[in-house]
Amino acid sequence: MYVKDMKNDSYHHINSLDQKETFDKYNGKDKTYIILMGITVVLLAISITFNQQMADIMAVVTAMVVRINLLTVINSLSREDYPTDDIEEDYGISDIYIR
Repeated sequence: MYVKDMKNDSYHHINSLDQKETFDKYNGKDKTYIILMGITVVLLAISITFNQQMADIMAVVTAMVVRINLLTVINSLSREDYPTDDIEEDYGISDIYIR
């Protein structure tokens, strides 16, 4: 329930910033990440429980795909263009540093 409330709050915050397309894009990527990590955990559990080397290899490959996916999402987030004009007008400053 807490996660649903947090997601709902973030949706309203993103919607107020007119970034709904960005939210939808990264929401889908979040779901992909969660599904792939779930598959990785299941494969690792099978590998450990039944001593199956094929499941172990598939788990390692899936984990690498998940890491590459996460890196591409982080890279694309760093390239997003978020409007800062509103912040500059509200506070009357041109450079904002977030610590």
